[in-house]
Amino acid sequence: MLVSVRWEGAFQAGAVIPCDGERGYYLHGATIDAPESGAANLLHWEIIRMLKARGVASYDLGGARRDSADPRLQGIFRFKERFGGAFEPCCHWRRSIHPGREALVERLERWRRWLKASPES
Repeated sequence: MLVSVRWEGAFQAGAVIPCDGERGYYLHGATIDAPESGAANLLHWEIIRMLKARGVASYDLGGARRDSADPRLQGIFRFKERFGGAFEPCCHWRRSIHPGREALVERLERWRRWLKASPES
C-alpha cells in the first residue's frame, strides 16, 4: 500500500506498507519538514484502519531502540509506543556496500557537527 496524508491539498506525510495476509510492515515513510500537527499520527491510524478493512491482523511499525541515549531515537520510540502495540525484540545490523564512501561520509558528518558546535569567530 502507498498511503499519504494531505492538508488543504499539500502533502504532509506518506508511507510504503507491504503486507502479507497477516501483517502490514512499515517499510519507508516521510514527512515534510514542518507538517501539520498530528499528520504522522493520522497517517499511521489510517494505515491501521486500512489494514483492518483488508482483514490484516497486525501492523509492524519497525524497530525502535528502547534504551538509546540519542534524543532522536528516543522520540521515535515514544512515537511508536503511543500506538499501544507490543514490542518484540529484534536485531539491528548494518553492512556497508561501499566502505570507503561510508568512511568519507562519517568523517564529513563529524566535521559538520564539529563546525556546528564551534563558537563563531
